[in-house]
Amino acid sequence: MQPQLRQNDANLQRAKANLTSQQSALTEAEATLKRYQTLMKSDAISRQELEQQQAKVRAARAAVHAANAEIAQVQAQLDDSRHQSKKAEVLAPADGIIT
Repeated sequence: MQPQLRQNDANLQRAKANLTSQQSALTEAEATLKRYQTLMKSDAISRQELEQQQAKVRAARAAVHAANAEIAQVQAQLDDSRHQSKKAEVLAPADGIIT
């Protein structure tokens, strides 16, 4: 059971790292969108470029949402593995040697 716990814990750490990466990509996409909106006001970029950046922001938000869902799923698996591990553990009622 311990290998399963370690694997699920590693999966959780990987999922959290993915979330951090997706949040960073979202922050960058939103910052670029703000710049594009300013540039659009002065007709420095096309409407199509602005719309493409808006789509990138929506995709980045969806990726963050998916990463959060992945964390919840992996956390549930980890919790289940811990529960199963506790059920499999047998404790002696007293110290000593059985003969």
